[in-house]
Amino acid sequence: MSNAIPEAIFQPCPHPPTQNAAKVIKIPRSFQKKLNDSAFTENTRSITKAPNFTALTNDNLRLKLPDWRLWAYTDGNCLTYRSQQRVGAGVFIPATKTAIYVKSGEVGISNTINRAELTGIASALRAKCAHIATDSACSVSQIRKQPLFPELHRKHTHSKLLEQIVPMINESDTPVNFYKVKAHIGVVGNEFADAIAKHAAPHNYGHDKAFPPPSPDGNPFAHIYWLAEENNETSHTTTKISLAPLQNIKDELKAHMSKHHRLGDF
Repeated sequence: MSNAIPEAIFQPCPHPPTQNAAKVIKIPRSFQKKLNDSAFTENTRSITKAPNFTALTNDNLRLKLPDWRLWAYTDGNCLTYRSQQRVGAGVFIPATKTAIYVKSGEVGISNTINRAELTGIASALRAKCAHIATDSACSVSQIRKQPLFPELHRKHTHSKLLEQIVPMINESDTPVNFYKVKAHIGVVGNEFADAIAKHAAPHNYGHDKAFPPPSPDGNPFAHIYWLAEENNETSHTTTKISLAPLQNIKDELKAHMSKHHRLGDF
């Protein structure tokens, strides 16, 4: 350690540090940066091996989550690109340095940040990740609610997506754990996932995972009509009954009532 840069030398305190004094002991940023610099590590006049920080007895220098690199961090992003709202999602796994770019399939009313967050989580589940960290408490709550009270999501915009997520959790070989992390405070995995999502949002191709929209127009309830007219198509063997929505509600409703009301036209 004699040739180390001065700011990297750890000087032990002559007496046990107090709680307030221990908080100010940090690994210098310049030292962390140089440890990742190949030119620095190849220089024989400098440190060729990183010091073993785990050997320090100060509890404040230990990681709260030693296995954080094994988690999968997911994030969604919503931005305006060429006057259009675009969303995308990203997944980052620090242990393997895996980045997954996700196309969320956003169209119409499904073009929301909530869909981006859910598709990011679904992509992590497809990658067989058992520990998933997200900054979306809303998504975690929805996933928890889906198996418990599925009837509450019958009219949810992303009900089909939630219906895909729950079976992947149930069919996982290992228990799936979700973690809520804070956003934009320097959590490494979350910051990487956010950067991936920002890059995935404005692009139409090149993604690792792509989710189709719930319907061509993005409306999962396009097949449900609150007012429709019955059409009967009869062939020589069968009669096919279908429902046709009334596009012009006022005129079509008047024509419908004039045709079928027992009092006739009005």
